[in-house]
Amino acid sequence: MANLPEDIIETCKDLKSGQLKELDTAMTNEFSIRIPSVLIDMDINEESSNLNMFQDIVQRQQKAREKLIYLLLKSRCQFGSTEAARDYYEIDNVAENLKKRKEKLSDALELEGLDTSVINDSTETANKNSQQQEELAPLAWYKPDNDNDNDDDDKSEEIDQKIASTENKKQRTA
Repeated sequence: MANLPEDIIETCKDLKSGQLKELDTAMTNEFSIRIPSVLIDMDINEESSNLNMFQDIVQRQQKAREKLIYLLLKSRCQFGSTEAARDYYEIDNVAENLKKRKEKLSDALELEGLDTSVINDSTETANKNSQQQEELAPLAWYKPDNDNDNDDDDKSEEIDQKIASTENKKQRTA
């Protein structure tokens, strides 16, 4: 429509407003020669349905983007960090329980009169190796937000307590 000459657009406006009743044959022939064939062959209903379909697609994309942003904000952009922190501290608790059980077994073996010096020697070398390895720092990326969700609050308080107890244990052993 932008390629139409100004006089054709003005004549169309005059016809629409009623200032001009109809076009004579000479003017119609002249206009048909100057109007691009693509515009003359255009099916208005088809083009209208194409525009409606395009508008529907754009609206769906906008709703999908809004939903994506909502879900990202709802997840607090943590992407499983709570579960990873919980697993980390569960493993730490299991290791602590194993150490306690080992101490109890070693005490029981000594009470029975068995020689535990071989076991203690291997334990000492394992302790030296583990001390030489770099100690893992607490999860720096885990920063729980206070939310209205009580379940998440309980979990984050529990994890915070575990972080504090682990740091205290590390300070005691150092």
